[in-house]
Amino acid sequence: MADTHYTPEHLWENYEASKEWQEAQVHTEKTGLNCAKWLVNYCNEIGRKLPSFLCHSMNPVGKDKIISTLERYNEYWKDCQSDNIFGDTY
Repeated sequence: MADTHYTPEHLWENYEASKEWQEAQVHTEKTGLNCAKWLVNYCNEIGRKLPSFLCHSMNPVGKDKIISTLERYNEYWKDCQSDNIFGDTY
């Protein structure tokens, strides 16, 4: 998305330091995680599962957050299907 979201190069080899740096950032523009959250909210509103997805990012911490957000919704959706909360929508 925007290169301002990327961890500084000197932290690339240290995932925990990269994660700490990213947690301290405040972004005014949208990120890939904002897009993932929008998609989850949209699918939840219409009672649908997520479409198949791939996540490509130069930001390993951000990628983990995006995938985690999408996978949590997939698990929620499966649970709802077993409880028949959404009816017969697919």
